[in-house]
Amino acid sequence: MEKVKDKRFELVDLSKLNSEEVVRPNISGIMGAFGCALIAKEEYEKTTKKQESKLLNLQGLSNIELSSTVKRCKGCLNKCLLTINKFAENEIFISGNRCENGAFLNGDKSTKKHEQNINLFKYKYDRLFKYYKSLPIEEAKRGEIGIPRVLNMYEDYPFWHTFFTTLGFKVVLSERSSKKLYQKGIDSIASETVCYPGKMVHGHIQSLIDRGIKTIFYPSITNEYKEDKSADNNYNCPVVISYSEVIKNNLEDIRRKNIKYLNPFLSLNNKERLKHRLYDVLKDEFENISKKERISSGILMMVLLLSVFISTLNLIWHGFDYPVGFEYRFSFLISFLAITLAYKEFISNENLSKIKIAIIFLLGAGSSLWIAFIDYEGLTKMKVLITFLFFTSYVILLKIFNKFKSSKAIIKIAIALIVSVELLVNAYSWIIYIITSMICNL
Repeated sequence: MEKVKDKRFELVDLSKLNSEEVVRPNISGIMGAFGCALIAKEEYEKTTKKQESKLLNLQGLSNIELSSTVKRCKGCLNKCLLTINKFAENEIFISGNRCENGAFLNGDKSTKKHEQNINLFKYKYDRLFKYYKSLPIEEAKRGEIGIPRVLNMYEDYPFWHTFFTTLGFKVVLSERSSKKLYQKGIDSIASETVCYPGKMVHGHIQSLIDRGIKTIFYPSITNEYKEDKSADNNYNCPVVISYSEVIKNNLEDIRRKNIKYLNPFLSLNNKERLKHRLYDVLKDEFENISKKERISSGILMMVLLLSVFISTLNLIWHGFDYPVGFEYRFSFLISFLAITLAYKEFISNENLSKIKIAIIFLLGAGSSLWIAFIDYEGLTKMKVLITFLFFTSYVILLKIFNKFKSSKAIIKIAIALIVSVELLVNAYSWIIYIITSMICNL
């Protein structure tokens, strides 16, 4: 009836169709309320057990006193704007609230308060960022990687956290957004017209750098995963896509402090392409020793070792001429190659397990015993023992480095000092020879 209240010709059509007179009352705007009242009356009459109605009678309606106030709810962080209509001492109607707490806390006795407040915003935030636990630093074989708590990370963080944790990284998340965090990155903001969430990115990246994080991952995501297959597109906001580039070109500490800043362009909508793209990006940044390098290095090491025992190979290394003074001048290549491969392996897999430590120690001890009981000219058992002691100290320091990475700077200095001492010990005889020669020539 409300749709036809101002269209008289429709009244005539309805009358002809129904063969009955169609009435348009003056109160047609509230005819829906009258309809509900009539239905309620019919349903009430059908019941066998009659109940006294709580509706006000005419006298009660004439005595109604209405007072209306507006206030902010303090039941949760939503801070809803409530309109409180008070009809009588115990009759209150509250609107504007998004949960039951607003009504209960402001006097509506018909509403029950939840034993535990429901806050979907807090639940989602905690489920995104607090649910996922990072690896302890001693278990993170690839070290730490920082992720800023910004923009599309509010959707994609669970994926990236799981991805990098599985690869052996300790994921470090930036702090929660705040005014203080915003001010931390304000000097690198290039545009005043960009949205506030975009400006916040500067503070989040700066906070990760200030915390000592040397690797930061903040990708440029062009397309999100298409959850609704009927959607026209799943293209990200231009700010979301490009802001990692803005950070790379405007935040000076990334270059000044030699931060490894990874911001590849990726699409999350194609799983196969994403796998290949991530592999291409990360294999160059966190490279292990490849199979090809292992095989070629193994062949070279074998040739070098055989050259010590096979005179023909020894001649090849000396230009097909018999060596004078130093028979195995190529032997330094064995140590150089072994140290290089060991360093690469340690960098890519810093966790030295007890089994690996035991194998390294047994190999060192076995090699030392073998060298000690074979007569090598100029190589005394004391020198072999000293070398083995240095070797043992390196293994112990590497294990300490792996376990207490907070003191890694001190341990690196200790390793450097031991290396220096070992070089001096090895060069001792030559130093004495040079000093003696100099004195004799005076």
